[in-house]
Amino acid sequence: MHRFMRSRAATAVVAASLSAVAVGGVASATHDANTIHACLSTTGVPRIVAGAGDCRRSESYVDWNKQGAQGAVGSPGATGATGLQGPTGPQGPAGPEGLDGEPGIPGPQGATGAPGVAGPQGLVGPAGAQGAPGPQGAPGPQGPAGTNAPQTRWAFVALGGTVVGSSGLQSASQPTTATYQLVWDRNVSGCAVIATTTSSQYASTLSSGNTTTVSLWHSGGTAGGGTSVHVAAHCPS
Repeated sequence: MHRFMRSRAATAVVAASLSAVAVGGVASATHDANTIHACLSTTGVPRIVAGAGDCRRSESYVDWNKQGAQGAVGSPGATGATGLQGPTGPQGPAGPEGLDGEPGIPGPQGATGAPGVAGPQGLVGPAGAQGAPGPQGAPGPQGPAGTNAPQTRWAFVALGGTVVGSSGLQSASQPTTATYQLVWDRNVSGCAVIATTTSSQYASTLSSGNTTTVSLWHSGGTAGGGTSVHVAAHCPS
C-alpha cells in the first residue's frame, strides 16, 4: 500500500515536470543555464543531474525550464497615500523682462487736495504810469475860525482859472497854460504862500500886493500845465 501511494506521488511529479517542459518547449538534451536536467526512477522520483548521460538504465531523462513564460499583466494596484510635502526649493533666477502691457483705463477723478501753504511775498513791481487826474471833488464845508491863529487864505483853482472853493480870494485866472494868477482881499506880500498841484508837477509862487502868481513845472525843469492847484496864504494877524 505504501508503494502504491509513492507511485501516485511520483506520477504527479512527473506530470508536473512534463507540464513544465511543455510550457518551456520540447524536451531536449541541450545543456544551457536556463534548463534543469533530471533522471526519474521507476517510482517517479526525480534526481537532478548535469545531463541525459548521467541517467541509469532504469531511469528516464527529463528536463524543464528554470523560468516559465511571462504571465499576463496584472491589474493596477490601488493608489498609494499622498506623500509628505517636500521642502521648498531654492529661489529660481529672475526671468526676462516681459513686454509692456496695454495702457489701463483712466481712473476716476481724485478728490481736490487741501490748499497749499501760501508762498513768500513777491518783490515789489515797478511803479506804474501816472494815471489821469480824477474828477474834481465837491468842496468841503467851511470850518470854524480858529482863535488867536494867523489869518489863512486858501483857494482851489481848476483849469481855466475856475475857482472851486476859496476863502479870502477875490478872483482867479489862468493867463498861460503854466501860470495861474490869484487876487486876494488883502496884501499877501508879507504872507507865506504855498501852492501844490493835483498831479506830479511842481508849483512855485510869487506874491506882490494882493496878487499871487503860481507857476507850474515838470520835474525836468520844463514848464508844466494841464493841472489844478491848491494855494494857501498864511498871513500874520
